[in-house]
Amino acid sequence: MKIKMIALLFLFGIGTLFLSHEYSSAQSGIPISKIGTVDIIRVSKECNASKAFVEKTKEDIKKLRAEEEKLRTAIQALEEDLASGHLKVGSPEFFNKNRELAEKEAQLKFPQDFNVQEQSLKNQLWQMDLYAKILKIANDIGAEKDLYLVLSVEEPEISPQSMDDFAIFVKTHKVLYKGGCMDLTDAVIARLNQETKSGN
Repeated sequence: MKIKMIALLFLFGIGTLFLSHEYSSAQSGIPISKIGTVDIIRVSKECNASKAFVEKTKEDIKKLRAEEEKLRTAIQALEEDLASGHLKVGSPEFFNKNRELAEKEAQLKFPQDFNVQEQSLKNQLWQMDLYAKILKIANDIGAEKDLYLVLSVEEPEISPQSMDDFAIFVKTHKVLYKGGCMDLTDAVIARLNQETKSGN
């Protein structure tokens, strides 16, 4: 009987110590959850790789706009030349000017359509590549910290929108509360910046 009582008291004591430890950990702000979170939207906005990509995209667009403006200027000059009336209708020079005008108009239209499609594809490929890197880093950090799970979370921006957009928002926004979870966002940004700096 005494042995059973001692065993019960021992188990009770162990349980009390465990609960006390968990309570003190919670009180000190140490997350007792083994779940991590990453705000992927913030990572993609704040990482150095994204900033560099945005700057390069701006420079590329600036060059394209300059080329388009050069073509517009040439087209305007040809149109004014043809409208001036000093060229004889049906003359070789008249036909050459009209042909040149048509070619430059085509040159202007084709790059505009092509450049929009090309930039859209570049953006998609960039986002896919960046997301793959974020996933790998989140996995690595989660494993290093011995976490059970790492969730993607974004701060919701609830604003007036179409019902379709709102329905997508409700379906995709799964994490409603993350108190006690370990926020890995800053760690992911830091490692992504380090990998970008080292050229990985």
